[in-house]
Amino acid sequence: MRIIAGTVGGRRIEAPQGDGTRPTHDRVREAVFSMIGPFFDGGRALDLFAGSGSLGLEAVSRGMDECLFFDADRRAVSVVQGNIKSLGLQKQCRAACAKFQQALESVSGKFDLIFLDPPYDAGYMMPVLEKILSRDLLQDDGTIFCEIRAGADFTAPEGLTQIKRRKYGMAEVIILKKAEKEA
Repeated sequence: MRIIAGTVGGRRIEAPQGDGTRPTHDRVREAVFSMIGPFFDGGRALDLFAGSGSLGLEAVSRGMDECLFFDADRRAVSVVQGNIKSLGLQKQCRAACAKFQQALESVSGKFDLIFLDPPYDAGYMMPVLEKILSRDLLQDDGTIFCEIRAGADFTAPEGLTQIKRRKYGMAEVIILKKAEKEA
């Protein structure tokens, strides 16, 4: 795996061993960043269920000021920390081991970009989205990236609007924004 574009574009990163994580493939990441904006002018990102950290690291490489990474698997967090160090992004990135509930309770402020790539069949997506909304963690013009199993049922919860949905092999990518408030 590699970072595709930006300040550390072309550099290789490691992925956790075993089948406990499912890294987002290079072509899917390239398509995602084409959808949400190929480059950024600052901002904060959150990479929940980080795995290798490829999504958040790509966002920082493309201009995000900082990214927080969380994963419940200590081995995955160790890999993310190693990737952060090998890319020289220690000032912009922090990784911690925590389940999503603890992670979302521990963060403060709002995020411009949130990556959600939980285990497909764990049933985490809706509880995570509801927690993000209840804690008001998304900037008004922020974006949430969701990866789900292709063909899985998904309806954006009240407060979010689905902007795009694309299938890539066994995965589907969904881009969400805050819903417009009615006047």
